[in-house]
Amino acid sequence: MRLQSIIFPSLEGLDAKELYAKFNEKVQILNYNKARVDSGGVLDTGTYFNSISIRKWREYTKIKQIKLEGKIKGHYCLEVFERAFFKDNVQDQCIFSCEQNAEDEISLDVALTPQHLNSMCYVKIRSISDVEVEDLHYSGEETCDYSIKIAMIVCTYKREEFIKRNIDQIRKRILQNGEALLRKHLDIIVVDNGQTLNDGFEDILLIKNRNTGGTGGFTRGIIEALHQKEEKAYTHILLMDDDVDIEPEAFERMYSMLCLLKDNYRKSFIGGAMLRRDEPCVQEEAGAAWDGILHPQGKGYDLKKAENILKNDEIYPVDYNAWWYCCMPLSEIGLNNLPLPFFIHCDDMEYGLRNARNWILLNGICVWHEIAAVRKNIIRDYYDVRNFMVLNILYNKKGYSRWRLTKALIRRLAAGLIMPRLSFPMRVNAMKDFFRGVEWWEKQEIDILHQKVNSEKEKASVRDIINVCVTVLLFPVFYDKYHNNYHKYWRLLTTEKYWNKYETPPNV
Repeated sequence: MRLQSIIFPSLEGLDAKELYAKFNEKVQILNYNKARVDSGGVLDTGTYFNSISIRKWREYTKIKQIKLEGKIKGHYCLEVFERAFFKDNVQDQCIFSCEQNAEDEISLDVALTPQHLNSMCYVKIRSISDVEVEDLHYSGEETCDYSIKIAMIVCTYKREEFIKRNIDQIRKRILQNGEALLRKHLDIIVVDNGQTLNDGFEDILLIKNRNTGGTGGFTRGIIEALHQKEEKAYTHILLMDDDVDIEPEAFERMYSMLCLLKDNYRKSFIGGAMLRRDEPCVQEEAGAAWDGILHPQGKGYDLKKAENILKNDEIYPVDYNAWWYCCMPLSEIGLNNLPLPFFIHCDDMEYGLRNARNWILLNGICVWHEIAAVRKNIIRDYYDVRNFMVLNILYNKKGYSRWRLTKALIRRLAAGLIMPRLSFPMRVNAMKDFFRGVEWWEKQEIDILHQKVNSEKEKASVRDIINVCVTVLLFPVFYDKYHNNYHKYWRLLTTEKYWNKYETPPNV
């Protein structure tokens, strides 16, 4: 079975060619999987997208032997390299080399024989005369012995240009590509919170939805996928943001991994890394650890560098992966185990902490997205603070204790007073709403609440300010009250019964 393809840059508007291959003017990219190497040229695939992880394919899947396959024509020298850390230095060692002159196109079939299980492998082709390569890929003899079917859920709000471009890209490379592994194993569900999409979605499921934020949009898609689970034979859902740039190979690579997982990893979640749109070769996050606050993994890695590609290939603790790209097995969730109504922010963190037991991340499974600082606004301050409090009260054994949480709340109020980009009134209102408990949450309609938050973003009554400040100062005394309330009742907010009220028009 094909594990991952060697691909070349094809996305418009992103200067990320060094993540695909290293080449000079003597290499011409003919297609996303086809290149011409003129005499004297070198095609080097020791990159983020095109080197293969021996460690992870051996650890997570049934693969025993990895091969290089593809089509090639011309006079060339082909070399396979193994790359690993030795005494904290990157070392590349050639483990296979051959020279061949093929006047007619031939098929490659080269076994990879790395000496170290924690290494990565890649290929170099040195052209002696003009060479053409097509459909180079890594494969294994093992096949999928159970069916995988993925429902991809995209939540969108008035981002027509992004969503249409991404859907067209997926159609071209997967849904309408007879060679794509995933072609008959992927359905797309678009949840339109802005209710502005109409034409061009005939082959996908388009759901008009109230503006219930990213949380509500994704939850509506999850409910739909769960209802169609038996009819469509869905095994997994993939949540993906609408405003990302995506390399379609990420879907194929994920599908191959899912098909070949060992039994003890069958319930794993697969996360996609986020690369920066403003610096396309720099990683912002590849999964994250959480101990009350977020610790993004791999932040700032320049993925042009071999040492960072290797670091990114390490297996490290991950507590959650953001929903810009997150694949979940349907066996681990359900209609009474849906996301909390956070509207935005911390919903993916909470759902990952609640449901995921193991995370798999793999180089090349990623999206490009704007960093959070670009999207920051005062309205988000409300959700950052309120949802942060819920997260820490629910997962206090892993996150903040009562004393650490009290100090954090004091710091957040102080920051709202002294930092211009933050809002003290917004933070007061966020804490006030948290202190109202789950009973208050259950009565809210989050789209209507969002409108209220937006209209009152610079308002907080003197009474609310005094009450919140006193409660925060005395929070260690009141902690058990809020802890018991949220732990006892939070499940009321995660059922299909609760979420079904958003199928009807808002009560305005």
